This record gives sequence, C-alpha cells and structure tokens, in this order.
Amino acid sequence: MASTRPRPRIHQEDLRLYSLALNNKWTKQEIYRNISSETPFFVYDSLLLPWVLATVLDPNRTTQGFEEAARHATRATLHKHFRVVISLDQTPTVVKSKSEATVDGMLVGGLTAEMAARIDGYTRSGQLRKELEEVEIETSQGEKIYVAAYVYVWKASTKLLEAKDWSPLEYMRIAADHNNSRSMDSS
Repeated sequence: MASTRPRPRIHQEDLRLYSLALNNKWTKQEIYRNISSETPFFVYDSLLLPWVLATVLDPNRTTQGFEEAARHATRATLHKHFRVVISLDQTPTVVKSKSEATVDGMLVGGLTAEMAARIDGYTRSGQLRKELEEVEIETSQGEKIYVAAYVYVWKASTKLLEAKDWSPLEYMRIAADHNNSRSMDSS
C-alpha cells in the first residue's frame, strides 16, 4: 500500500505576510504617490510573496522589512491575459489572450529607480517582453480604477509553455516541504 504524505503546512508567518499584502488597499492619495515617481509593476510570480519582494527591492532588508514590502503592493487584476507555466522550470508567466481571461496578481508601487531596476533584473529574461498595460485595482474606499503598470509578458514560442495553474499558496507549500526536508536531512 502506497503511503500518502500529508501536504506540507505553510508557515503561519508566511501566510500572515501574504495576507497583509493581499488585503493592502491604497487610498487615492497613496495611489498617486505610489505611481507618480516610477511606473509600478504588475507581478504574478514569486514576487507576490512579501519576503521575495523585500529581498529583491533591498537585498540588505531584514525580516522586519517584509511588512514594509507588503505595503508596496496591492491586489491587482490584469485583463485579457492568462497565467501559464514554463515547461522547463515550472515558473509562471503570462500570455496575451483575446478572451476575457484575467490574471490575479499585485501592483507594486512606491518604487525608486533603483528598486524598479532590481525588479527588472529579477524578472527580465530573453523570453519575456516588458510591456505597459492597464491593471485594475480597488481603492481603500472600494472604487475600482485602472492604472498603467509594467508587465513582463511571454514572447517566445508557446510550445515551451504548459496550460497549468500556478498558485502562490502551492509555491509556499513546496518551499515549506523543501525546508522541512532540509531540516530532517541535517538532523
């Protein structure tokens, strides 16, 4: 009889930080401040996770900076695109769609030029094109508005992609499982 391993549990602090970022809604004044100095980015990959975003924005940031990184983000929706994974490494990417498909992600704003360059460096690849797209966000007052944001969109052959869902929660489970395996190996 094959034994089934229980799904790894996501660390509570990881869930708390991710929820903080997901539930962060900007006022109209904050939106203006967060998009006026540098064009914001729409992220749909591991940058959705505050500790990854924090490390990319400031490699010297400590765990206290993870909450600050969450404040740089607000939930956003990219229309007429869908998320798939790159077959080779199972990382997510987005492709344009003629249908009403949407991608849930986050708008990252309030960036300095250096922070924007770090996001570019983390995300950029020869198979992605940086495009300016409109994304939908909800203000703290509940109003839905569209803002322009940079998005990295797949430009290479779609034969390299799989129509497979990618979820930040599953990504966190895999990381938790990996960390648990490492700690068992070292004991």
